[in-house]
Amino acid sequence: MKTNNVILWKERFADRAASGLKVEDWCKRNGITKHAYYYWRRKVQDDQLGLMENRFVEVMVNDSLKEKKAGAADSKIIVNWRDFSIFVNDPQQIPLLAELMQKLVREC
Repeated sequence: MKTNNVILWKERFADRAASGLKVEDWCKRNGITKHAYYYWRRKVQDDQLGLMENRFVEVMVNDSLKEKKAGAADSKIIVNWRDFSIFVNDPQQIPLLAELMQKLVREC
């Protein structure tokens, strides 16, 4: 897939999202068929997923965290991704962290 097409369609997808219009309305306004829109959305998503297939995330467990006071569990999670880290201290926020990571992977 040509890089120029991918860049163009990523810009179009962002424009459509920012417009707040339904796909059908945005396509009519921009002279693009719905078929072309969904075709390229799938191509771009498949291309991004293909890049992610061979990636993995290393999870390291610090054994010293197990040596906490009796009854007090430390549930701190650190996610290192690209050039930043995300710290989560509340285990109830793990679903939010998972959603954030999925969006980051899709968009970045």
